[in-house]
Amino acid sequence: MIRLFLYSLISAFTIVGGVIGAGFITGKEIFVFFSQDFSLSGLYLTFVLFTLSIYLVMTFQFDKISSKAIGVFISIANIFIAGCMCSAISAVYSRLFFGLKNVEIFTIFTAILVFLVSTGGMGAIGKFNLFLIPLVIVVIVALGLKSTACVFVNLTPKTFSGVINPIIYVAFNVVLSFTVIKNSGEKLSPPFKMLCSCVTALVLSLSIFVISLAIKNSSKSQVMPFTELFIKDVKLSIIVDIITLFAILTTYVSALYTSYDFGGCKLNLGVKTLIFLFSISISNLGFSKIVDTVYPIIGTVGFTLLLVICLLSKIFQVKRPKRTSLPLKCKV
Repeated sequence: MIRLFLYSLISAFTIVGGVIGAGFITGKEIFVFFSQDFSLSGLYLTFVLFTLSIYLVMTFQFDKISSKAIGVFISIANIFIAGCMCSAISAVYSRLFFGLKNVEIFTIFTAILVFLVSTGGMGAIGKFNLFLIPLVIVVIVALGLKSTACVFVNLTPKTFSGVINPIIYVAFNVVLSFTVIKNSGEKLSPPFKMLCSCVTALVLSLSIFVISLAIKNSSKSQVMPFTELFIKDVKLSIIVDIITLFAILTTYVSALYTSYDFGGCKLNLGVKTLIFLFSISISNLGFSKIVDTVYPIIGTVGFTLLLVICLLSKIFQVKRPKRTSLPLKCKV
């Protein structure tokens, strides 16, 4: 019992690590999906959707065709996410080592480290996230509460976007972490899968709430609204950059790991290396541009794909012959 409880917590932090990446901790992602029409109802909707979605992904049995379709789309999407994380790491290093030449070498070494961890499987990823994510969450909450000037929050959304954006956001992150969620829940029984789902949703919702309050008055032009709140305080700025780097690393690892799946295909190290290199080339698009344009597209398409496949799986489910207790008749 204790072992399953601990494993469910490790699984929860592993999933959280796949979500809290560059877009999340810098505030850009939260601003796009929440801050423009933030409400307690929207936050509650996010919590419920995260809980149900994670639990369903852990328990739902997909047929081979559905698994292939979902797997290929998720892998392609995560290549873009990995590229975004690589671009964000470069931006953080540029801030940390301002004025230093050849900063790109730090990005390259970090990317290689992430590649090695991602090829190590769920065991390596779980330990990696368990070490970094609790620290990231504590700092996010502490700094977010410190910089929150206004605590007034609308009870309900003012516009339709206040409802639809949280839905797209949850769908986007479920797509992003689909393989990690699925593999994390393999060893858990249904009650512990629900526990894992609730803990994950609670941690994410709390972080979203704190960051949303902190960046409520930010402008659309800001690339990293949450990070930029501390830019005038040198010590806090360094702490935020380091924590941001940790959060980016966990999502980068999860994104690369998920991009290797391709519908359950077993890829050799050479193909994984090519995917890794391709993701680095995508990073040239830039962090802000990927978050603003690619993230909403992935969320919308991913949500539609998962919904259609789940419905079709139920409608066209193969009917198994019913068991009978009647004796078989033998021909004489």
